[in-house]
Order: sequence, then C-alpha cells, then structure tokens
Amino acid sequence: MRAPGRRGHVHAAALLIVAACVSGNAQPGVERSRTTHAATFVTLMGRDTISVEHVRDVAGGYVGELTTAKGIPWIRYRVWPGPKETVMRIDMDMTSMGGASPGDVPMPLLSARRGRDSIVITPAEGMPGMSPLRKRVPKSALLTMGYSMASLEQAIRCARELGHGEVAISLVEPMNGQVWNTTITQFSGGKVLMKTGPEEWAFECDRNGRIQRGRHSGDGGEFEVQRIEPGAPLGVNQTISIPDSAQQAALDARQSRWDRQDAVEREFRRVLESGQSPEQISSAIDPAIEELAARGGAFQAQLCVAAASSLRQRQDGLVAAERYAHRAVAYADAHDVLRYGNNGFLAARAASRRVLGEVQFSLGKTDSAVLVLRSAMAALPEYQEAALQRDLRISLGTLLEARGRFEEAITTLFEAVALDPNQDTVVAAPALHRLWKRQFGDDADLDARIKRALGRKWASAIGGGYGAPMRRPAPSWSLPDLAGRVRQSASLAGKPMVLVFWGGWSEASRPILRSAERWHRRRRALGIRVISMNWELPGPGPISVGLAKRLIASNGYRLPVLLDHDQAVFKSFEGEAYPQVFFVDRNGTVTRTVFGAAATLYDSLDAWAAELGRAVPR
Repeated sequence: MRAPGRRGHVHAAALLIVAACVSGNAQPGVERSRTTHAATFVTLMGRDTISVEHVRDVAGGYVGELTTAKGIPWIRYRVWPGPKETVMRIDMDMTSMGGASPGDVPMPLLSARRGRDSIVITPAEGMPGMSPLRKRVPKSALLTMGYSMASLEQAIRCARELGHGEVAISLVEPMNGQVWNTTITQFSGGKVLMKTGPEEWAFECDRNGRIQRGRHSGDGGEFEVQRIEPGAPLGVNQTISIPDSAQQAALDARQSRWDRQDAVEREFRRVLESGQSPEQISSAIDPAIEELAARGGAFQAQLCVAAASSLRQRQDGLVAAERYAHRAVAYADAHDVLRYGNNGFLAARAASRRVLGEVQFSLGKTDSAVLVLRSAMAALPEYQEAALQRDLRISLGTLLEARGRFEEAITTLFEAVALDPNQDTVVAAPALHRLWKRQFGDDADLDARIKRALGRKWASAIGGGYGAPMRRPAPSWSLPDLAGRVRQSASLAGKPMVLVFWGGWSEASRPILRSAERWHRRRRALGIRVISMNWELPGPGPISVGLAKRLIASNGYRLPVLLDHDQAVFKSFEGEAYPQVFFVDRNGTVTRTVFGAAATLYDSLDAWAAELGRAVPR
C-alpha cells in the first residue's frame, strides 16, 4: 500500500472501506447521513504537485476527479449512497500517472455495490485482468474510493459516527480482493491517526471531520495534503491557483459531454438486457455505438463485444451476434492510438477476436473459430492481460475438445491455469477434469498436482536471490531431450556450463529463457555450453512434453531442452525456485546461482556467463 502523492506509486485502484466498531457506542446498520463534498485537494511532496482532486455534489451523490499537475485526467469516481444500497462507479484512462492525453475520456473500470450484508465488485464489460468479487460485510460497510483525500475524509467521518477512541477498518481492494486492516484513532483538537501495517497517516481535521492538513510516514517518505476551499486558496510550499471562469467553463463543458456519454452507455446496456428481439436491439444500440465514437475505436469495440456476447446466448441472436463480433474486430483494428491513446487497445483487439471465435463456434464454424482464437492470442504480447490470455485459452480448449483434439485441448487448458493471475483453477477446472479423466482415467492426483505447482509458481513470482561464490561440486545428471534422446552430464565434462531450470508456467522463466537462448547462440564466442531443464505444471507425461515443445517452437529457440519432469535433477542441485540458473565451471564446480523472480533483475547475468567461459582451469 502506498500513500497518495508518493511519486510513481500513486495507487489508482478503488478500495472498499468496511468499518467495524472496536470501541464506542455505534449501532450497526444505522443509516449515515450523506457526506457533502465541494472541495479541491492537492497532494504535495516538496515543491512538486503530485495530484489534484476535485470533488463536487451531483444529483443523488457526488463525483470526484483526480488529475495530474498538468490537468491530465487520471481517474474519475461517482458514488450514489443510500440507506439500503450504495453504488460506486470508477472510470480511468491511464495505467500510470501522466499516461493519458489532454481531452481523453475515462473508460469504465468497475462498478461496486454495497448492499445490506455484502459487497459486489463487477468489472466493466470486457475489462481484462479483473474478476467479479463478492464479500460479506457488516451492515455498516462504507463503500469508497481508494486513497483519495475525499475517501480518507469519508473514512474519518465514518469512524466518528461509529464511536470514539480507536476504530478498526478493513480496506478491501477489488482489483485482487486483498484486505488491509486499519485502525483510526481520534484525539482531541481534531487530530486523527490512521495506521495500516507499518504505515501511518496523521491528519488535522475541523469539527466536521474535514481534512485541513495531513502527513504520511511509512517507508521513510512523507507528504503533505492541503484542502482548498474555492473562496480561500491556500498552498503548501507553493501557490495553487483556482481555475478562472474560462477554465471552469471548459471543465463544465467537458463534464456535460461525459454525462451525456454516460447516459448513452447506460441506455445501451439497458437495451441489451431488455429481452427485445435482435432486430429491435440492433436498431436501438447502433446509434449509441456511433455516438460513443468520441471514446475511440477500442471503446466501440468493447460495446460490440458486449452486444455479441449478449446476443450469442439466444438461438435467434447468433446471426446478429456474428455481425457485432465482426464489427468489434473492425473497430478495434481501426482504433486511433495517436488520438485516443493505447489504453485498452490490445485488450479490445483480443476480446473482439475471442467473441468472434465463440460466436463462430456456436454457428458450427469450428475450424474458423480455432483460427480466430489463435489470432486473438497472438494479438496480446507475452504475459500481458493475463486474465484475458487465460480466458482465450479456456475458449480455445473447449473448441479443441469439440474437434476431438483432446491432448492439445488439455495442453491449452493447462496454459490457462498457469496464466491465471488469481491462481484460481475453478474457471478452467470443469473442462480440464473432464478431459483429464477421459485421457488418464486412473490418475486421481490432478488437483493436488496443480495446487503444488501453483504454490511453486507463487514462490517464483515473489521470491528469489543469488548465491556467490558457492564452490561446491555439481551433481551428475542424465535426462531425455524433447526428441527422447538421453543426454548425460559426463559428455560435457571439462566444459563450462550454464544450467537453466525453467517452466512455461513461470512468468519469470520467459526472460531467463531468452537470455539462455542468446548465450547458446554465442556459445563458441563465450566458450560455454548452455543446457535448459524443463519442469511443466502437469508433471510427468505427454501433456508436459507438449507444453515444453509448444513454447520452444513458438519462440524459435534452438537451445537444448532436457525434461526434468520428476524434478530429480532440480532437487539434486538443491534448487530454490523456478527459474534457477547455475553457473558450473570447467572443473564441475557450481560457482554461482540465481533464482526466482530476482533472476530477471540481475544485469550481471551476461557478464557472469562471459566470465565463466574465460575462467582459467584450476
């Protein structure tokens, strides 16, 4: 977790704040009065403005907009609080601060609802990398935006209503469901202390709970925040200007356009769920799709994806669904990156092809559907949009099963499991279990095997390190290669070797494998031999061999690949995490090793490989 205003670490995700009284006399379920917002917050570090937040009341709720120092839109949120339900919608138009262009219109990110005893997070249609989330919460749950100043102010007011002294609050992040335990302690004189782990926020508030000044200290850094009332501009270390009448008119005009576009989009989605005939739906939504061209081709593509997905569920809607799927592909490919930016562009290209493949499969055009889904996978760079990559493989696995290509379908579904950003095999599990039982009915260890592998994946993703010098003998080994030929360490005696243990399921293995391929192609100049040893997620068997072959072939690699699918050699080397690289000198001594995600961070790997080849034999 990071404080607002930390340069390069501003957290754009929405948070849910669930408050429960630790001390005090608050009554659960008591309706809170709606907070009135009409302020600008500026978060500062030193003499630099990090972000500006404008919050104002709208009909039935309030809207906040976060912008950078240059006035570039970053993220926008709207909240409609009520006694039985609170609704929040969040739009964003950049993946990191400064990534948008002036005039960009934020795209829908997610919506959240706080009902009587639960919260539901729903990603926007076609939004990759996010999954729906439902959690049970107390009746007094407060739905709010992340670390924006207005949201922190809301949390402080909520704590005051819940009681005096120390109040416990849970922060639930809908992007991945993480929960952070926070305490808010209220002191006399309007001072408030908020703690989350090692981080602390100290605020000075007025009697109404409005933040006047704040300071953060967690990892050694500090920031200041100043609340600015329209009639009394104040600043911290610099003068902050309030928009003049012309600037305000421009802001109001832009807000009016956004509101109009939002209304058009809401009507579009209402029509999709109305149950009308495909012809009636088409006549109603086509003008909306054209009117929302102001949001770019990628956004229009996502609208067509939504239309195709909805119509595909109806037997009388398949023809119309295919038409919208083709339109989605056309809109995505025609997206003007220079004008609208590349946010959502690649995801729109892949999602449009995915829905086209699924619709064609429903129409019996299976061969065409397989080709389209493969093109969708190719539209995304390696290991970007992991959730969408996963879903594409699940769809492709279903199609391959229908074509009777069972082993290829299992291989594809295992790739989906490995790509799952939430390490949740539930999505791919039904098809995978069905196919696995068909091919390997006597193997009942599938779930345990996947669980162990994903645990290893997690350790690889978050851990790592290196050891140098080691100076211990390298174990001998004997393993088959992809063609079934047995290779032995004895045949390489007296030659410096780099051994690379990897798996296609490990994201960190990909860049290490590219480095290994580069060393292999320069092996004569470097004076070394490079051997890679593969372990795939399913464990021993033809599926793992297929996974390794596909990855090597798709990248055009030539380096030797040996199959260590029972991990015997990895264990004999006392391996820590995948990937792991061992540098073995010509005397058969392990001199260095580097492992896990940290392996991708070392710029010294090339130098170590070159040094290994130059080492004088002892």
